[in-house]
Amino acid sequence: MMIKKVKMYFLFSEISKNNFVEAVYICDDGESFENATMQTGVYPMGAFLSKAIKILDILEKQNFSRLKYSEMELEAEEIKEFFSKKDSAYSNLIYDDVVACAVFDLLLRSRQYMYTKRNKEEFTKILQRYLNYIRLCENENGENYSSIQKLYLLLNQTQDIMPAHSTYVTNTLDRRNLLSESEIENFLLDITYKNSSFSPSLKKHKQKMFNQLRASPLYNVKKTKWGELKTPLEVFDITDIIDLILASVYCIFQQGYFLKECPYCKSLFIIRDRRKKYCPNLDIDNKSCYGTSRLEKQLAREKSKSAKIEKSLRTMFAEKAKKYGKESKAYIEYIKFLDECKNRRDKIKIGNATEDEYVKWLKGHYSKKYKDK
Repeated sequence: MMIKKVKMYFLFSEISKNNFVEAVYICDDGESFENATMQTGVYPMGAFLSKAIKILDILEKQNFSRLKYSEMELEAEEIKEFFSKKDSAYSNLIYDDVVACAVFDLLLRSRQYMYTKRNKEEFTKILQRYLNYIRLCENENGENYSSIQKLYLLLNQTQDIMPAHSTYVTNTLDRRNLLSESEIENFLLDITYKNSSFSPSLKKHKQKMFNQLRASPLYNVKKTKWGELKTPLEVFDITDIIDLILASVYCIFQQGYFLKECPYCKSLFIIRDRRKKYCPNLDIDNKSCYGTSRLEKQLAREKSKSAKIEKSLRTMFAEKAKKYGKESKAYIEYIKFLDECKNRRDKIKIGNATEDEYVKWLKGHYSKKYKDK
């Protein structure tokens, strides 16, 4: 029995200055993205890349042993689990989107429904190459490698190719004979595509695919707070997970953004200012990665042995300082104690001291209070 193939498209658009969004459309074979049978919601630039890298990081730890063309060993429930968590992680912006789940099912598990242009035997090696390239772009010197030029140098050196790519304006423009310089000039000046929303209705889907993903209707488009796509669209033909990665990275670099890894959730996120360390908080319903990380560190420190001793001593010094006033020797000792504690905690954070050394210093310096402990 011949398997009926589907087509997948990655759509990228600028909806306002410094506001870039993306979506993925799935169509029957032979149809254009304007006649999609499934559409994901619209998400911020880099959201699909972040989700892809998060999933692939897990599979990579298994040496991609379950990501083979001949053995589809991933289960549908495993794919769904990747979309079951909602928090501030950039990779979880695509939350509870059943069509996005179907997209990754196609790219990772049900690849028999997709056309592919890459050598099946070399697929995981090629994939590993791009994962390593992304990690290179994420490190502290990543700006040296984060450009379309460097991306194409890697592609050319390894004899790989970008996914097919075109720019879509609208299908309602008048057909004109654009021959002379003035005709071309007038056409380009008159064209009004900047604020044209692109949200075509879904074509009725006849194939019995993704029955295992029918927890939510595949025929409804998930509405997100990031609005709708607007023309002009950058449209990429996606044949495998590598194409999705390349299309995403191309758009990110084209807009002058960089790739970073959040030290808390380990998600890839995109940013203009490389000094930013944590995922931007795009979901106000959840505490940011920075805020959560800071709170967890604070709670861990408060539970530590040194924190309990420090708190006891701090109370003792504070009571003396309050008793004798700000001009007293007791107040000066209190301030010096606080400064020295901060200095030693900072050394622990960067690995230049240990918790045990800090405890020893506290007990040793104030042995009179802790002589029985």
